[in-house]
Amino acid sequence: MSANNGIYILKTKATNGAFEYRVREVHAIENLFDGNNGNLPREKELCSLFGASEILKEDFDAFSVANDLLVELEEQGLEVEFGVLVLELDSVFPACA
Repeated sequence: MSANNGIYILKTKATNGAFEYRVREVHAIENLFDGNNGNLPREKELCSLFGASEILKEDFDAFSVANDLLVELEEQGLEVEFGVLVLELDSVFPACA
């Protein structure tokens, strides 16, 4: 049986021109994207998946958090099928209601 999951680092632009990073384990990441709109993510799903995530300012910190999460899940005997992956968006994170 496929776990169909990964630990994703979402990289977005910050309003000050820098970058922001959010880390989350996600199942079925394909549901994030709008098939009718190419590879553009659905705003509602972005908010649902990453809205409560800690906002990190450095890529090193994001990879550290992602690695810690990977180790934690593996120690629990859970499979992480796709490992750690980066999703990079050329926009700021949406304002989530």
